[in-house]
Amino acid sequence: MKLQHLNVMKNQQGNLDAQFELGYCYEFGIGTEVDKTKAFELYNIAAKRGHIIAQYNFELLYESGDNHI
Repeated sequence: MKLQHLNVMKNQQGNLDAQFELGYCYEFGIGTEVDKTKAFELYNIAAKRGHIIAQYNFELLYESGDNHI
């Protein structure tokens, strides 16, 4: 998926929204296999940098125990 590739590139550059969006793609398997661990890691990075929705999604994954960490 072209969008995911773009988000991967932006994530590598430290783009906050790209980190969140890529985490979302991994959480729900959008353009990739579902990978809750990668989603958890990316949400955590974005959450620590102040992304409000990433903070919320990080907490939901944490509480669900679905993060495999």
